[in-house]
Amino acid sequence: MESDNMVTVLQHCQVSPPPGTTSEKSLPLTFFDLRMIASSAKHLFFFECTSISKNQFLESIIPSLKHSLSLSLKYYYPFAGNLIFPPNSGKPEIRYLERDSASLIFAESSSDFIHLTGKQTRNTTEFLSLLPQLPPESMSHDTLVVPISSFQVTLFPDSGICVGFHLRHAIGDGHSVVKSFFKTWASITKAGGDATFLSGEFVPYYDRTRFRDPEGLEFETIVWNVLEKITKEEWSRPHHPKPNNKVRATFVISHATAQQLKKLVLGRYPFPSHISTFTVTCGYVWSCLAKARAACGEDDNEMVHFLTEVDWRTRMDPPLPATYFGGVSKTVKNLAREREAASKGWLLECFSSPKFKMYDIDFGWGRLKTNEELSIDDCEAIAVGDGQK
Repeated sequence: MESDNMVTVLQHCQVSPPPGTTSEKSLPLTFFDLRMIASSAKHLFFFECTSISKNQFLESIIPSLKHSLSLSLKYYYPFAGNLIFPPNSGKPEIRYLERDSASLIFAESSSDFIHLTGKQTRNTTEFLSLLPQLPPESMSHDTLVVPISSFQVTLFPDSGICVGFHLRHAIGDGHSVVKSFFKTWASITKAGGDATFLSGEFVPYYDRTRFRDPEGLEFETIVWNVLEKITKEEWSRPHHPKPNNKVRATFVISHATAQQLKKLVLGRYPFPSHISTFTVTCGYVWSCLAKARAACGEDDNEMVHFLTEVDWRTRMDPPLPATYFGGVSKTVKNLAREREAASKGWLLECFSSPKFKMYDIDFGWGRLKTNEELSIDDCEAIAVGDGQK
């Protein structure tokens, strides 16, 4: 068994779809996918389950999760596949070959579960041992092969379980990864390996022909020609986060507070007549951070950018099904204090979404206590999600 700080690896395995259930497949990358090709998604889910011992974890939980992940990969095969970069600068694609697999690690932690799942300030480095590393890329017949996914399930004996994933973001947006795949894996696990319920919202739609190019511009090729050099430079960098001097904390905005913020905004700006809880939450946090930066001596006259992603499925022409698997999010930018050039400004990004309904995820062990979006450690960012029920 390998030990990393306060985590001991109990088992490291590769999980494939059930034999004979998934044929070899290739999935082209659209413009939405290509722009995320150098990014990775890193997330941890903490489940409170005080009754699960180490023996139960080894004898019951591990076999159950391996089996349910295999069944999930039958439908969500890209997680077992690889990003393929053909020679001669060909456009990359996702490719699944028979016996391809996803990395799955089982571990045990001696860290304080209550501390890690609290809302108080915590050092970001405390979470790194719970995040699996992505397998290294390799060369095969002059073709760059980049593994897409890695998962880690960590037991905190008699306290809880953490399920973490580390993914190449080109595989799909948060809607595809969390709301579709991750909930499917959890639901199959809770059902004891029964996947017969899979229908409707749980069956992914992969058809890329809905992305029309009526002018014949080959937009994906144009985008890839721009991104290619940047992407190759990204592969040479380490993908696993390194320790830093950042901290993270969780802040809860109640329904009553959100309503007060809405009244305040609509009282000053009567149009539009409706404003969402997500909008006022982001606006409030954005203004608080800007004031904090000014109090620390930062230039309060600089350009301030706020970026967030919007699901574009229903905005496509024609609209895509809600079950479409891939990246279909578009960046929306807001500006404030437009006195400086944009290149000198401060950028704040918003990750995740309340629409992912994280707290509906249920593996059958116990309720989700909290979740942590580790991708925000890579930049100045916040993560906004739904709250506990």
